[in-house]
Amino acid sequence: MPGAVMRHAWVLRWVNRRHPPVTGPIRVERNRIYILPTRQGWGFALLLGIMLLAALNYGNSLLFVVCFWMGGAAFLAMYHTHRNLLGLVLTGQDAAPVFAGNPAMFTLRLSHPDTLPRYGLRLHHDAQILALAALPAGAETPIPFAIPAPRRGRLTVPRLGLSTTYPLGLFEAWTWIHPALETLVYPHPARQAPLPRGAAAQGGLGTASDHGEGSEDYRGLRSYRAGDGAHHIAWRTLARERGLMVKQFSETDQPEWRLDWTQFAHETEAERILSLLCRQALEAHERSAPFALRLPDRQLPLGVGERHLQQALRHLALFGLPARAAP
Repeated sequence: MPGAVMRHAWVLRWVNRRHPPVTGPIRVERNRIYILPTRQGWGFALLLGIMLLAALNYGNSLLFVVCFWMGGAAFLAMYHTHRNLLGLVLTGQDAAPVFAGNPAMFTLRLSHPDTLPRYGLRLHHDAQILALAALPAGAETPIPFAIPAPRRGRLTVPRLGLSTTYPLGLFEAWTWIHPALETLVYPHPARQAPLPRGAAAQGGLGTASDHGEGSEDYRGLRSYRAGDGAHHIAWRTLARERGLMVKQFSETDQPEWRLDWTQFAHETEAERILSLLCRQALEAHERSAPFALRLPDRQLPLGVGERHLQQALRHLALFGLPARAAP
């Protein structure tokens, strides 16, 4: 029902005004809950109407009793359906940055202060169900859900619906929630990238993706990270069912890598250049090589380490996007 309602433009504009993005916990009060009969509920109402007409026509007392009993059960179900959402508290948690093409995993922590358990909760976006949950009495439960991230940049969580048809499925109660959550989406790393400036002048290491292991010292294994090159995956370890691991090597004379936008001036698409620079940054970090990044609108000085890599990927993700206004 919420998905069908949201397809009307005027309803969407009204919801945007009534339920703007919220920073912090969202408490589901009475004025945030909407309820309507489901398809089964309308069928049940039609059946009750036919039974009532038959009881009036034939003066059947037993049919009156059954009709009123079923009507009372329906009203009681409507109360419990509404009560199943009332008082819930939702607290959002930002997702970790991801590479374009991978889903971003956000989390909503669901809790309520009273002692009644909640059942049959559905988190959805339009007609797509993102997660199902049940909440024990007085407990708190996390609801992880994935949001597609097809393009680099800032990814914000869209307006979501939380609904239930518990206990009989005759009514659907729902509320719209819009947690102010976001994450960064890095450019999708290219499969291969040429050697950046600086490294070629100091080492003759070949290409960033085809570099051999003959001039390197083996340092051990680490867990696979998104964007790692396939040529460094420890395939024997994977075959022994020990998980996906990546070999680490250290250079005897580590060159400085200069990641420069102008190196790819022959490319016609900015996203392709960002993808190549992303691959170079990941390769430099994998080799523990200090690298600098130069883009048309910003620069990152020479550095090394995980924090430096995250700064570089952030610059690549936000390239060409308007700056966030200060609160």
